[in-house]
Amino acid sequence: MGCAGSIVVRLGGMFCFLLFLSLALARNETRVPPDIPLAEWLRGPNRSDFPWKVGFREPWLTFQQRHTVQVRADFRQRDLRKRNISLDDLHFILKIAPENQDWLPEQAYTHAEIKPEYGDELSSIATFYARPGKYKVALVAYDSKNRSGNVWHSNLTVPAVKDDPLPDTDRNLPIVQFLPQATTPRSPHGFGIHRVVFDSSAFGAGKLNLPVSNNQPIQLDVLVNLSLSDASNFRDHQAPDWLYQANADTLLQIGNVISQVALQNGCVRLTAIDVLRQETFVERTDGATMDWDKLARQVKDLQRIKIAAKVLSNQKNTGDVFASLVEELVDGPICQSAGPAPLHVVAVVGDAFLFPSNAPRRVLHVRNESRAYYFKLMPIGAGNWDHLEAMLKPMHPTHFEFANSVRFRRALAAFIDQLKTISQPAHPDSATHP
Repeated sequence: MGCAGSIVVRLGGMFCFLLFLSLALARNETRVPPDIPLAEWLRGPNRSDFPWKVGFREPWLTFQQRHTVQVRADFRQRDLRKRNISLDDLHFILKIAPENQDWLPEQAYTHAEIKPEYGDELSSIATFYARPGKYKVALVAYDSKNRSGNVWHSNLTVPAVKDDPLPDTDRNLPIVQFLPQATTPRSPHGFGIHRVVFDSSAFGAGKLNLPVSNNQPIQLDVLVNLSLSDASNFRDHQAPDWLYQANADTLLQIGNVISQVALQNGCVRLTAIDVLRQETFVERTDGATMDWDKLARQVKDLQRIKIAAKVLSNQKNTGDVFASLVEELVDGPICQSAGPAPLHVVAVVGDAFLFPSNAPRRVLHVRNESRAYYFKLMPIGAGNWDHLEAMLKPMHPTHFEFANSVRFRRALAAFIDQLKTISQPAHPDSATHP
């Protein structure tokens, strides 16, 4: 499956669509050198000492519920040479300011070293999260050796979600957060291409505002299955690693958001697994204090080739592994809370999932009563297959199905409303009239 497939739509461009021809990010400095007259150039007009084309990609909402903006400058190596622009001392600085305010102290900064083998067509790309609102943006390209370069100013509007069911969700987030870029090695085919994608596993700073005013305590167990459905594999080999990683990145974002639900009384615990490979990354871990970046690195570092033999030999057990894990979550220990025992809620997050054809699926056997919710990431342009749905049927789960980040946002709002509802006393007057 290539970049034009379903992952592009589902991730809102988080992974596949952001592969560009780009200059290499040779150095990782974060501070702009003091000899660059940045303040002066920001105050001045636009200028172009070499030809370039700068523009925005239309802002989009990620599954992490952050509004994302990308600024891209395209230029040619031949034009740099023709205008005597230094190829090894060219600085790119992107600055942002909320409307009618000063420039924010943070910036995206790259010190570029451009080599002939990179090819003629080059790009400088910066990506950032921004809360809805109006901004002014400036991109500076500065040649330190020749004290020349370009300045581009523009206005930017980041729109809020239309008919937003969670309008106050981002009030505690930074106004702007610049994201790191991940650069892959040059193409082995000799085309001089550097592929650059912003780090989709870098979780945004701050915490979403998702309060739940629940009267009765709630224990929320979030179970995220990061496995790629067997339907994505080929007859003679597994799906490519980038597809697995893209799918896992999306599911981690969804699990991260659900784990930020702020119960008035109770606890939220996260379990993240790859059921197909029988790999447990975290189990019953406090979602509020968990190191999400570390979890993302664990998933990214998973060596799928090394465990392929184990997968083949044990894949008949994967259905039972999943069923046993759900049973342990439902019937296992409860979190400490003041007052009565908490209501137990299990939220399962996963792709529309197929087990391998030779993996039998058994019925769940749970002793304790719990509420179940199933957040299902739907495939685009494919059948609505799903084995997990059938296995969860004895728990009578409420289903939330979505294929993009806005629909997930609406599912999240409905889930929060249900948590409030199920925690209310069965007879509201019973508290005052025993």
